[in-house]
Formats: sequence, structure tokens, C-alpha cells
Amino acid sequence: MVRVFLFLLVFLISNTYSSIVLDKVHNFIGEDAYLEHKRLIHSIFKNESSFMKDKYNARSLLIIRKLRKNGLFNLFYKEKMDLEINIDAKVSNNSVFLIKNIKESFLNLGFNFIFVKNIKYIKQTLKLKLILKSEAMINPISLHKEFQKRGIEIVDVYKGSHTSWDYYINSSRLKLHNTFNIENNRKIKIKKIINDIHLKINNAKVINISSDGKNKWHPYIVFFDKSLNPIQIIEKDKKVNRMRLFIPKKTKYIKITDKYVIKNIKHGISILLTKR
Repeated sequence: MVRVFLFLLVFLISNTYSSIVLDKVHNFIGEDAYLEHKRLIHSIFKNESSFMKDKYNARSLLIIRKLRKNGLFNLFYKEKMDLEINIDAKVSNNSVFLIKNIKESFLNLGFNFIFVKNIKYIKQTLKLKLILKSEAMINPISLHKEFQKRGIEIVDVYKGSHTSWDYYINSSRLKLHNTFNIENNRKIKIKKIINDIHLKINNAKVINISSDGKNKWHPYIVFFDKSLNPIQIIEKDKKVNRMRLFIPKKTKYIKITDKYVIKNIKHGISILLTKR
């Protein structure tokens, strides 16, 4: 009797895993591809438990990796189409910065024709609808890597239709990408600047900035707290060579750029952080 019970328990658990994992596969590749490659799919995912986070949730990105590895994950279309990305994210009060990081991630992957169609913010949940003009849908694995650089985690992925994907993300560890960690009382020079400069600071009270003489720097400096909320913004319309600024309390990050175009500081700047 005990053996029969154990067998039934294992059978039920196995079938639960199987239905969740294979349902995900079916969702990602569609009915036709699933039926055509059903035998191969069952062979690839025969160890269903290794593709599960827990009893109820599949490891979607791992499933996609396996499908891609076996040539079963197609992202291409016959022509350019309007493709829809729906993002559902838990956020605190830094939704603007999250949207900026999301758009930067897509741009870095070569999706230049992207616009925000709809934004809803309800009870600390951001619902974002993006439209891409492309011959290929974005690769979730590539997007995952870009998101990781910015402290964004993909919790789950779902294919809503032939031309739309839904992403459920966690942004609790949102951070600035390409951040310089600069020690106090140590002057550094950042050369050949092509993007905004982001600094992560530790107990510094004053920042000294010197622009290379070949630059035409019109300062635009933003001080952020640990949650990436702007504390203070300093900007100048005229060319500046040097600045000495007191850092506001609770500052964790500083962005340094040019008010007009980044090439105005392409020859580099020097930075010194001090405690007084």
C-alpha cells in the first residue's frame, strides 16, 4: 500500500512538472513547431524538475536557452513588423529611471526604432507597453544580459501572441550602468568620453572636476540617492573648465555630462573626491 502511494506521488509530481515545462515550451514555439518536434522536445525536457524554480514556476530563460541550442526558437519574421513588448515591474519611486534603463537596454541590442505606447503606474507596479519596428523579436537571453548590467531581473517571460512578449521583472536592485568607483583623495582622469559618466561615491563631501582644455564643457551634473532618485541638478549654459561642488547629503551616485552634446567633453575630465 505504501509503495503504491509513493508511486502515485512521484507520478503526480512528475506530471505536474511536465505539464508546466512543456506548456512553457508550447507557448514559446507555437502549436505547429511543438507538434512537428514533439519527440525531440520530450527528449530535451525529459528531466523536467531541472527546468523548475519550484513546484509551480518554470525556469523560463533556461527553457529558452535549450530551445535555441536545439534550433527550435525562431525570432525572425518575413518582413518588418510592429512588435509589442509588455513589461510588468514592481517599483518604488524610481519608475522614470527604470524606464530609461529599459530603453537603453533595447538600444544597446540594436533596436533603435522603439517607442513607449502606454504607461500605467498602480500601487507600485509599473506596466509598460513598448513598440518595436523590426524583422526580428528581441532575444530574451540577450535582454536578460543587458538587464543584469543595470540590476534588473527577469522573473518570468510569456509569449502573448505571434508579435508580442510579456516580461515580469524585479527592479529592487536597479543601478547605474558603467559606474566608476572612485576612492576619496585620489585624482583620476577619464579619457575619450562617449557616454555620460556615472560615479559611485563613499562618504565624499566635495567633488572637484577639471575639464580638458580642448573641451567645450557646459556642465550638467545630477546627484542621486541610493534609490536613484535625483537630489540636486546643477547645469551651466556657459563653457566651464573647473568646478568645485559640495555633495548633498544622502548622495550615492553622481552623473556628469554636458548640457548639450556629449562630444563637448570627448577629450576627458579629471575628478577628485574629498571628505572636506
